[in-house]
Amino acid sequence: TTSTWVMMTLLLTLLPVGVYAYTYMTPGMRANARKNNIDRRISYAMSFIAAMASADVNVDIIFKELSRQPIYGEIQKEAQWINRDIDLMGVDTLTALSDAASRTPSDKFQDFLQGVVTTARSGGKMKPFFIMKADQYMKERRIEEKKLIETLGVLAESFVTVVVAAPLFLIVMISLMATMGSGGTDYIMFLYAIVFGMIPGSQIAFIILIQGMTEEV
Repeated sequence: TTSTWVMMTLLLTLLPVGVYAYTYMTPGMRANARKNNIDRRISYAMSFIAAMASADVNVDIIFKELSRQPIYGEIQKEAQWINRDIDLMGVDTLTALSDAASRTPSDKFQDFLQGVVTTARSGGKMKPFFIMKADQYMKERRIEEKKLIETLGVLAESFVTVVVAAPLFLIVMISLMATMGSGGTDYIMFLYAIVFGMIPGSQIAFIILIQGMTEEV
């Protein structure tokens, strides 16, 4: 029939578009996920690196030890790539760090690696640099957490207004209108929509929003 041919045509048209969109967007989405993972953990990883540097541990050993710490997520994987280049590929430490800087999706981690390379090649001391970067990223972390707390405070006020006060106001108003006039069935449907649609939907929306915000910090 005509409708069947139309459906098949739409399917054959949309399927390649969907596959192309998926293959086009997936690498960027994965890179962005890795970037967020690195940025969330970089302040703690810098503290680890600074502690190792304070014990006068060489840079290559620091990244080797970092590659054994799964708690740092994608930073551990970045360190594993650096360690692979040094141990298996025979690349010198600074070149491996420079390659990692051009490869990482995180601007913060890239800035750190480039700083390591620049400091080492200019003859600077690594220990003060590592300590300085650890302090910098920890301060940035505190600022981000403070902003998050302020934003959550605003969301809490919005939650009370949207999820608690507004539905109660609508329920009271609709109940009064139902008792004063006709069309009781319509009013009951409105109440059902508020109780089983608006309230749960707004709660789920707030949960997803807050979860997404807290995952970024």
